[in-house]
Parts: sequence; C-alpha cells; structure tokens
Amino acid sequence: MKKLLILGLVVAAAVVFWNRSHRSEGTLDDLRQRLDAAEQSFQQAGRAAGASGLDTTAAADSAVQEVDQVEQALRKLEGEAGSAREKQEIEGLLARASDLKRRMG
Repeated sequence: MKKLLILGLVVAAAVVFWNRSHRSEGTLDDLRQRLDAAEQSFQQAGRAAGASGLDTTAAADSAVQEVDQVEQALRKLEGEAGSAREKQEIEGLLARASDLKRRMG
C-alpha cells in the first residue's frame, strides 16, 4: 500500500511539473510573437510616415507600449522560471525588448 501511495505521489509531481513547463513555454512563445508584432507595427509606421508624410505617432506609441507590457510580463516570469533553459530564453527576450525600446526611442 505504501509503495502504491509513493508511486501516486511521484506521478502527480511529474504531471504538475510537466504542466508547468509546458504552460511557461506557451507563454514565452506568446510573448515572443507579441514582440515580433510590435516590431513590425513600429517598422510599418515608420515606412508609412516616410512614404506619405502621414502622422503615425499613435501607431508607433502603441508598439512602444506593447514592448513595455511584454517586458513587464517577462520580468514577472523571470522570478518564476524553473529551468536554466527558461531563464536563458527569458533573458534573451528581455535583451531583445530592451534593444527594441532603444531603437524605438
């Protein structure tokens, strides 16, 4: 009976660990996609302003705000990261967000 209980606890711990690792991977993928979209939006605003002379500051500001939100979410995840691989991915995304903010002015 004890062995069965221990086996049950080990299986439950494995399931919890597996769910947590896959959830954070999905979150990182989502944040990466949001950074990509913000960068594309900012670049499109710059091209539109250059080509037509239209005021695209609202689109550019929106992209900058999105990068700020992603950066905040990454900082929150940074404290919850379990594996070294996750921490490394988060650090890479934070560096990319910082670079985007610098280029966006």
